[in-house]
Parts: sequence; structure tokens; C-alpha cells
Amino acid sequence: IDGLALNDLASAAGFAESSSWLVQAHRQFGRNEEAKRAGREALDVAAKVLEKRPGHMQALRAQALTTSPLSALLSSEMRLAEALVTVETAQRAWREFVRLDPGNAISWGNLGVSNFIRANIEESMGRLDDAAATWRSTQALVERAPASLQIRDGSGLHAYRLAVLEAQRGHRREAEAALALATVHRKWVMDNAPVGSWYHLSRPIFDEVWPVAVAEALGDYRDALEMGRAVAPLLDRLEPRQETTRREYLIAQIILRQPMAQAAYVLGDFATADREMARVMEARMSLGNEDLGDVRSAAFERTLAALVKARLGKPEEARALIEPIVGLQRDLSTRNVDDPSQHLELAAALGVASVAGMGDPKRQL
Repeated sequence: IDGLALNDLASAAGFAESSSWLVQAHRQFGRNEEAKRAGREALDVAAKVLEKRPGHMQALRAQALTTSPLSALLSSEMRLAEALVTVETAQRAWREFVRLDPGNAISWGNLGVSNFIRANIEESMGRLDDAAATWRSTQALVERAPASLQIRDGSGLHAYRLAVLEAQRGHRREAEAALALATVHRKWVMDNAPVGSWYHLSRPIFDEVWPVAVAEALGDYRDALEMGRAVAPLLDRLEPRQETTRREYLIAQIILRQPMAQAAYVLGDFATADREMARVMEARMSLGNEDLGDVRSAAFERTLAALVKARLGKPEEARALIEPIVGLQRDLSTRNVDDPSQHLELAAALGVASVAGMGDPKRQL
């Protein structure tokens, strides 16, 4: 475009939007540096267009479409302050977009996605009050946005995440209120989804999965195991037939089975914890790693699995699991810019390595 000059605003906005799609394509294929470079170009051109013509719809869309995936990428790279600034730009852009086009359900849904990214960043930063407020703010979007399966289903997910966060903070009443709100959203989805669709088949089961995670976080370990054992066969019988539904199914397996494993571990039922962690790792392997965040999640799961093996008196299996994780976490700590959650993951890996008889326990602990 003539050296990125702004002689033609329509062409410039088109270039910015095309570059925003490049960001997402590069990220999908793990080309993170290319994604960031395309993002810088898109944001620079979009900002210049908006300076000349505030409210330019295509430039706003380009800005929003660029900053949402870019913020998720920066978060996975443990650059949380930078990621938070970036997702705030995405939120402002989508808010302005829906102000100008309030009937656009897709844009309302994308605003919800930016909330999701922001709350995850705030949780990783340890800003739990802010994260809870962000999860709650999605409810205001539901009240203003056109009714749609995407928006109501996404709002249910946000309420479930809020329930788990409040449970982890020991806020039982708030966790139960969030679970109740999630159920309201999911009931709307079930009532309005086509009979036989994935929404219609999966959401009643997912609605029973999340309370297991909440119960475990609240310390109700026996309840978590009992509820988990009841819903697990129902979840196993689901048959996802598309890539997106397959991923949802596998993530639901992890959401269910890791809290079951943790509850069993606390109760001293190491055999059950071992079986459940095997299912967690199986699901994670099937999911694959889209970014560093997935790698870290898999590493933390293997850390827990190694601890269970050690408690079962299988130190060699424990060491086989934890040895590469310690190396990974030490490497990540050298690349970590400002993510405190990674320090916790490193500490957990070193602690489990000591329990498994690996390395110098005194130094590691």
C-alpha cells in the first residue's frame, strides 16, 4: 500500500484487517515472531486510520482482531503486563464496535472472549479480585447483547470459571452463586439448541463436570470424588465428531479428572489418583500443544502424576515423569518476564523431584 501511506483510508483499513488475520494464522502454526510482526503492522495502520477517522468500523475490527490473539500469545510467553495492556486495547475496540453496531452478536461474543483472556491474565498475575470482577462483568454483556447460543454458552463458561476461582479463595457462598448463574445460562443453551446438536448433548453433562472442580477447590474431597464418579461415564459416552467439539470434550475430561485425582490424593487413595492422572495425561496428549501455555499445563499435570507415583512407592516411574519437567521449568524461569505462576510451577517440580529421590533434596527444597 504505497509504503503504508494513508492516501486511501479504505485500502489502509483493508491492509490492517488482512494483517490481523495473519496474526491468527501465524499463531496457529506456532510462528510467534511473525505473528507479533504482523500485529505491529496491523495496529500501526489501524491507529493511523482511526486518528484520521474515529469510529472507522474496519479499522476498529482490525485493531480488535489483532489484539485479542496477540494478548493471548504474550500471556503464554509470560509477558503478563504487556499482555494485559494489549487485551485492554482489544476490549476498548470491541466495546466501541458494539456501540456502533449493537446488533452484531459476533462482536459481542468477541468482547466476551477478550474478557476471558483478561481474566486469565489477571489470575496468572495473582490479581484475584480483579479476575473475579472481570469474570462477573461478562454478565452485563449478556444483558445488552442479542440472545445467541455463543453468547449464553460463553457466559456460562465464565460463570463456571468464577465459581472455581471463588472456591479456591474459600468463598463458598460466592462459588455456589456463580455455579447457579452458570446453570441458568446453560439451561438457556440446552432449551434453545437444536435437538441432537453438540450443544444439546454435551451441555447437560458439562453442567455436572464443573461442580466437581468447585467441590475439590472448597475442600469437599469426598463429594468431589462421588460427583466425579457419577458424571465420568456420561462424559465418556459423548462422541465428538468435529475438531472443535473433540477439543471441548478433551478439555472437559481434564477439568473433571484432575480435581478427582487431587481429591483422591488428599484422601490417601493414591491408586484412584494414579488412574485419574493417567486419563488427564492421555487427554492432554490428544489435545496437543498450541502454545507455551499448553506446554506448561501439561508439565504441571505430569508433576502431579509424578507425586502420585512416588506415594505409590514407584520412584523410578516418578523420576521418569518429573526429570524432564524440572529441566523445562528451569529453562522457563530464565525466559519468564513477569509471570509469578511459573515460579509456583518450578517450586512444585523441585519439591516432587525431591520426594522422588532425584537431585539434591536439601538444595531443591
